[in-house]
Amino acid sequence: MLKKNIYIACSILFIASNTFAQKNDLLQGYWAMLPLNNGIANVAYFDGKDTATLYPFECDFKNKTVSSPEPPEVSKYKIKNNSIYLLYPDEAANQTLVIKALKKDQLVLEQTFLENYALTYTYQKVEGIKNLCPTA
Repeated sequence: MLKKNIYIACSILFIASNTFAQKNDLLQGYWAMLPLNNGIANVAYFDGKDTATLYPFECDFKNKTVSSPEPPEVSKYKIKNNSIYLLYPDEAANQTLVIKALKKDQLVLEQTFLENYALTYTYQKVEGIKNLCPTA
């Protein structure tokens, strides 16, 4: 009985660590957010180790232009319990993003702000820092 319990525990740990590795492998790279109604269209980069970089972009839908109003934002990240935790030196800035979908070319995240208010962000895998603002 003890051997069976140890085997089950080891199997669960292996599956959990394998799931983390698979998600981290899929997450690695550049992800461009489909523009929100307010024009925000950030690009996120996950290095596959522990560093995330957010490149902020804003679309001007009327003039079909794009701007980058702020410098890139760097944080540490970890994946746990189907969430991405963005960790900053100022802990008050930390964020939790729930992974709703993660495929090789699509990422859907949800961020809860208030008890009954959440935003959903949809990303496409891209090569390099390339936003999805309509500019033509």
